[in-house]
Amino acid sequence: MSENARQEVVTQKPRMAICYDFDKTLSPDDMQSFTLIPSLGMRPEDFWPESNQLAKDNLMDNNLAWMYQLVVKSKALRKPLSRSYFN
Repeated sequence: MSENARQEVVTQKPRMAICYDFDKTLSPDDMQSFTLIPSLGMRPEDFWPESNQLAKDNLMDNNLAWMYQLVVKSKALRKPLSRSYFN
């Protein structure tokens, strides 16, 4: 691909940023606690200790543990975490 062609492709693509508040500077609580966790019939005050224990027991990263926990819970409830679920 020529430099001109590459530059044309680069300039035509829209730019996007994804922001995530990992340290609660923008939000008073974890973002998932507001709608995602309750939408699966769970209380955040029950969910977080459970996922933290999962991480500790299995030497997992805490972020991976809560994501895994969401998948497990959603499958048990037969509520797949698909694009349509979030629309």
